[in-house]
Amino acid sequence: RFGRADFQKKEALADESADQRARLAAAIVAIVPQMPPPLATSLLASINAVIDIGSAREAALKAHAPQRVLIMLFFVTIAAAFVLGFDQATNRRRFWPAHWMLFILLTAVVYTILDLDSPRRGAITISQAPMEDLVASFPTRR
Repeated sequence: RFGRADFQKKEALADESADQRARLAAAIVAIVPQMPPPLATSLLASINAVIDIGSAREAALKAHAPQRVLIMLFFVTIAAAFVLGFDQATNRRRFWPAHWMLFILLTAVVYTILDLDSPRRGAITISQAPMEDLVASFPTRR
């Protein structure tokens, strides 16, 4: 449900997921002392992996490019436009294809960085197919 949910619903689902992980951890802590040590070790390792994966997915949702990087990107773009304008003002002969190529490249770089900053929306998205395949492989409850 988390991978395909709308962006507005993800925060509530992340909270629900954190609650489920806490309940899972509490149940494991209660049952492990009653288990043989080799089985307890295997169970703890697998449950720890599940909790780590859930936490990593939530961290990826909340991770964004630092504001300093975006500000620096803005200033680099402005500086490049200034240099281009200065070159056009001082030279009688202008090479328009180079100017347009720089403009298109700067636009593509800015768009790509801003699009990567939001992995759930935009043109570049993270595929949820592996997680959906995993969930589909679970037996259904009766």
